[in-house]
Amino acid sequence: MIKAFILCKNDLFFKAIESLLSNAGIENVCYCKEPFKAVVLFEYSKADVVIMDINWEYHGYAGFEILAIFLSYDKNIKVICVTTFFQHCIIEKLKLAGARGYFFRSPAGPDKMNKCIKDVHNGIDHFIEQE
Repeated sequence: MIKAFILCKNDLFFKAIESLLSNAGIENVCYCKEPFKAVVLFEYSKADVVIMDINWEYHGYAGFEILAIFLSYDKNIKVICVTTFFQHCIIEKLKLAGARGYFFRSPAGPDKMNKCIKDVHNGIDHFIEQE
């Protein structure tokens, strides 16, 4: 079973994604709303992948800065970034920043989200393009 660590500020998104993950056989081992606690919690969680909302700000730090801080701890962490809407303009930036995958919330999302998570878990980068 894949173990996921979710880094997100939005409780509604978390509740929605947790249900989808569970239905796909992916276990949520930690949900964190505070990026600066995330690195320590991630280490203890023994998660396989991190799923993080890239479009948020926390105490003046933007999502990409939070991603950089997270990956500075361990560049091999498998981070998958998510947005509410498709944003083609950030895909290349995510790749350059070290993210291993990207998906966005969409009606066709659960199957694509699950494939993205499973691919990244298996070492395959997966950046979902618009339908």
